[in-house]
Amino acid sequence: MVHVTNGHFLCGNNIFQQIVLQIIQLPASIILSSIIICIIVRDQDEKERGKAVYIGRPIFAVPWPASHCQSLVAGVTSEAAAACSYSCLLPTGNQNSIPTRTRTRTRKHRTSERLSSRVRAMERRRRGGCFCLLAVAVVVVAAAAAVGEAKLSPDHYRRTCPRVESIVRSAVARKVRATFVTVPATLRLFFHDCFVQGCDASVMIASSSNDAEKDAPDNQSLAGDGFDTVVRAKAAVEKACPGVVSCADILALAARDVVSMSSGPSWTVELGRLDGLVSKAGDVTGRLPGPDMQPDAITVLFDGNGLAVHDMVALSGAHTVGFSHCARFAGRLYRRGAVDPSLSPSYARQLMAACPPDVDPTIAVDMDPVTPTVFDNKYYANLAAGLGLFASDQALHDGAASRPAVQGFAGNQTLFFEAFKEAMVKLGRVGVKSGGDGEIRRDCTTFNSK
Repeated sequence: MVHVTNGHFLCGNNIFQQIVLQIIQLPASIILSSIIICIIVRDQDEKERGKAVYIGRPIFAVPWPASHCQSLVAGVTSEAAAACSYSCLLPTGNQNSIPTRTRTRTRKHRTSERLSSRVRAMERRRRGGCFCLLAVAVVVVAAAAAVGEAKLSPDHYRRTCPRVESIVRSAVARKVRATFVTVPATLRLFFHDCFVQGCDASVMIASSSNDAEKDAPDNQSLAGDGFDTVVRAKAAVEKACPGVVSCADILALAARDVVSMSSGPSWTVELGRLDGLVSKAGDVTGRLPGPDMQPDAITVLFDGNGLAVHDMVALSGAHTVGFSHCARFAGRLYRRGAVDPSLSPSYARQLMAACPPDVDPTIAVDMDPVTPTVFDNKYYANLAAGLGLFASDQALHDGAASRPAVQGFAGNQTLFFEAFKEAMVKLGRVGVKSGGDGEIRRDCTTFNSK
C-alpha cells in the first residue's frame, strides 16, 4: 500500500527490505548527510485531514537529490517499483508546482498500474533543482548503522553499568600512582588507536604471528603501561558488569582520566563504541604523523579524520606530558653532521648529552623539559623558545596556518584546555564501530571466539 502527500514517497512493509538494500549501496556521504525526520501519525483524524501520511507506524523522511531517489526506485525489483512512487519539491517549496494527483492521498483500491503511471507523470514534470523526499520505515536506521554511524552518549551505560566511570577511574589512579608513564602512554595509545581504523581498541589486540596493529613499526614505541592500564581497568569493570562495557570505551575514559590526574582538564566522555573485529599491522602505514612531518602533511592526516588545524594544534599539546626515545629525534642532532638550526643551541647540547650517537635505544627524553609531569600549556611556550623535541612540533610554531593557535595557547592556558577538550571529544568519534562491525570483547587483547 502506498500513500503520497506533500512530496513524500512511501512503500508498504513488504518491500522495505529491498529498499534498504538499495540505500546501503549509496555512497556513505549521501546517507550520513541526510536529515532524518520521524513522522508519527497519532490518530485516524490526522490521516483524514491529510496533515501526515498514515501507514500505522513511525516513518522517516529523508531529503535526497532527486537523482538518488530515481536510482533507488530503479534499483528495486519491477514489482517494488510498481508499488512505489515519489515526488519532487521545488526549492521554493511551492506545493502548487506538484501535480494535484501527487498531493492527494492514494486510496487503497488504486492499482499498481496507476501508481506506475503516476511515477512516469511526475518524472516528466520534474525540475532540475528539486529534491525528493524518500520515506521508509524504521529499518533506515539500520542502513545508517551499516555505514558506520553510531550514536554515542555519556549515559550509554546508565542502566547496564552505572558505576563504570568510577571503576575505570579507580583503576587508572592506581596505575598513575605506580608510574607517571601511565599518563603519556595511555594518551598516546588512544590517539594511535583512533587514527587507525577508528576508536575501536584494535590497537590492543595481541597477535601470536606479530601482524596486529600494535606490531606495526609506528606502534613499536607505544609504552606497555598504556596497554596495562586498559587491561586492568577492563578486569575491574568485568567484575561489576561482565560483558557490557567495550575496551574502546574504557580506553576513551582512561585517556580522559590520565589528563585530569596530571593537572589537566576533564570532560564528558561519550560512550557506546564497540570493539573492532580487525587488527592488521599493514593498516597502520601512512595513518600516523611522524616526528619529522611538516604541518601540511600532518594536516592531511587530521583532516581525513574530521579534525581541523585547530584540533591538530590542540591535540599536539598532549606532548606536554610526553616522552620519546632518542632514535625518533636523533636525526635533528646528528644528521649530515650538523644540528637542526631550529633547535635552541642550549637545548641541543642537553639532548646530545642525554642521547649520544651510540645511546641505548631504550633511553627516553621528556618532550617538555620545563614541566614534564604537569599537563599545562608550557609545551607551546617552549616552541617559541626553540624547545620542540620533534621537528614536527617545532614546525607548528613556524607554520603560517598553525602559528596563531600555538601563540594563543601559549598565552592562555584556559583557551588551550577548552580546545583540547573539544578536540578529544571529536577524536573519540572517529571511526566508531556499531552493529555487526564490532563486539564487546571479554578480553581486550583478543577477539571473542565465535
